[in-house]
Order: sequence, then C-alpha cells, then structure tokens
Amino acid sequence: IKKKKKKDQYMTHLWLIVQKGQQRPQSNGVEHITAVRMARKRKMDIALSIAIGSATQVAMFVVAMAVIVGWILGVPMTLDFEEFEVQMFTYTSIILFILISDGVSNWLEGAMLLCLYTSIAVAVWHQEI
Repeated sequence: IKKKKKKDQYMTHLWLIVQKGQQRPQSNGVEHITAVRMARKRKMDIALSIAIGSATQVAMFVVAMAVIVGWILGVPMTLDFEEFEVQMFTYTSIILFILISDGVSNWLEGAMLLCLYTSIAVAVWHQEI
C-alpha cells in the first residue's frame, strides 16, 4: 500500500507540472499558430516538423521537471521505464513515422492519430499500477 501511495503522490505532482505548463499558452502558442498557417498554405512538411518539434520539446521538459521535482520531494523518478511504456513509445513512433513520412496529410490520418491517442489513454487508464 505504501508503494501505491508514493506512485499516487508522484502522479499528482506530475499532473501539477503538466497543468502548469499548459497554463502558459504563450510558451509554445506561437509555434502552434505558425504550424496552422503553414498547413493552410499547403506546406505540410513545415507544419508537421513544427508540430513534432514542439511536442518533443514539451515532452522533454515535462520529463526533466518530473525528475527534478521528484528529487526535491524525495519521490524516486528515474528514466527506467517499464515494458508497457516502452511499447507505447515504440508503437506510437512507428505509427507516426508511417503516417507522416510522405509529407502530406488528410482528415483520415488525423482521425487515425486521434484514435491512437484515445486507445493509449484507455490502455493507461486500465493498466495496473
């Protein structure tokens, strides 16, 4: 029970970090606006590279902050991911590469990515801690 309590504390703190990052739209809002403008001009390669670069920057920031905050609070946070997380990262990377490798996009590919996001959220929700 004590281990589960620590994981719950970790998830609460990580959630606060993510929420704090989302409360500042000026941090990467310009990147999103630029990506939308490029997509409207039919320059999908630039729009996709901006969107993926922005998502990568945010993910790296959240992981780094989770490690630092975990160290400050005494909650261990390492980058030693379990098999489930590694599989999710791998499958997501492969599917994303397949969908964007041609440099063009359509509504069906966007819908597929939304379904992927939803299925990952459901899988994480039902995963045992």
